[in-house]
Amino acid sequence: MAAPPGTMKLLSWNCQGLGSPWTVGTSKELIQLQNPALVFLSETKCKARRCARVKELVNYYGVGVDSVGKGGGGGSILLWRKDVEVWLQSFSSHHIDATVKSVDCKDRWRFTGFYGYPEVHNRKLSWGLLRQLARQSTRPWICTRDFNEILEQHEKQGNIPRAQWQMQDFRESLIDCDLYDLGFQGHMFTWCNKCKAPYTVRARLDRALGNHGWSVLFSQAVVFHDHVASSDHSAVWIGLDGDDRTDINSRQRKRFRFEAACTASPDCLDVIRSAWESIWEPGSHFTVISKIRATRLQLLRWNKASFGNIRRMTKELNDKVCQLQNKDITSKDKADIEGLRDAIDSLARKEEIMWKQRAKALWLKAGDRNTSFFHAEATERRHQNEIKRINDELGNEVNHKEGIQMVVLNYFRSIFASTNPTPEAVDEVLRCVEHRVTML
Repeated sequence: MAAPPGTMKLLSWNCQGLGSPWTVGTSKELIQLQNPALVFLSETKCKARRCARVKELVNYYGVGVDSVGKGGGGGSILLWRKDVEVWLQSFSSHHIDATVKSVDCKDRWRFTGFYGYPEVHNRKLSWGLLRQLARQSTRPWICTRDFNEILEQHEKQGNIPRAQWQMQDFRESLIDCDLYDLGFQGHMFTWCNKCKAPYTVRARLDRALGNHGWSVLFSQAVVFHDHVASSDHSAVWIGLDGDDRTDINSRQRKRFRFEAACTASPDCLDVIRSAWESIWEPGSHFTVISKIRATRLQLLRWNKASFGNIRRMTKELNDKVCQLQNKDITSKDKADIEGLRDAIDSLARKEEIMWKQRAKALWLKAGDRNTSFFHAEATERRHQNEIKRINDELGNEVNHKEGIQMVVLNYFRSIFASTNPTPEAVDEVLRCVEHRVTML
């Protein structure tokens, strides 16, 4: 489904691993709430085929780059909405470059998701790659993500100041590439080491850069820094039409469904028993209906009070983590952050149970808390009844539609057709049947 007019957005985020349900769930929520045209996720820390699960989860097209860094680091994925045309130009362990044609823009433009080398001694390789990419096209160009470097000293807080030569190398590469910083709204710092004071370090490592052609093409573009608790890095949103972020709480009302996640609470059975026993209508044909209605209402009230909306609760907890991380972190703050992370992790488990129920899977591998697995189960269920090949009565394989239909039709015709058996054959069968008289 195409995004409504005026909601053209791009998202880039250093997710720091797609192996946990928390990160997968956060990625899914970010995408579903804002419906961005393009999504670039870096440091996925997994193989491209695992990234494909995220693509299926949000119903986007996409390409992925395998994790090849030490200890399973690195990896990236580029996703795009199905109403957007994308032509992949080049990729490496540190970038994905593509040409883009969106429905609301007649001109093609260029998007590069970039992940700078984290090691200082390799930083020149980042700027060499950036210059190489700049020479490959003159189209309007936006380059965004984690550059692992700052442009000015005030973009870093804590620890020792950044070496001037490091920042100067970055600035010179942008001049050579005709790229400039697109600015931002929100908190300046996009990364935090999450250590308690006085060892807290924050920096603006993530940003969006554009050339002159891109800034003319999207003159109303605005960049937002959006804190995400499941990663050390903030998500970077680029609104191509200005500030039109969607209200996270604006949703349509849904019909009541009992969620298996409720059974994770020991109070669930007591709530159901109390509601069921509260209705007593002797001789009434509607007693069961009344009991079900009362149970539904009690579960709704209890669920709202105990669980609420998982996405809303997760956002509130994320906001609290953001507030704590944007101040000098004390020992108490660090403990509070860990407690909030545990609460968010618990909500991720509840979401996983919901996916399990919707997938109608009857088993759960111990320790596997990958929500995308259950989404894959739900998707796979749609294909379980599809027959792609079948053997006919002679043992020959048939794999085309008309042939499969004929094999099935002939089979059922044969089993329901009479072969006109002789009386002797009938008697032989009846001799194998136990004789029994049933009193009626």
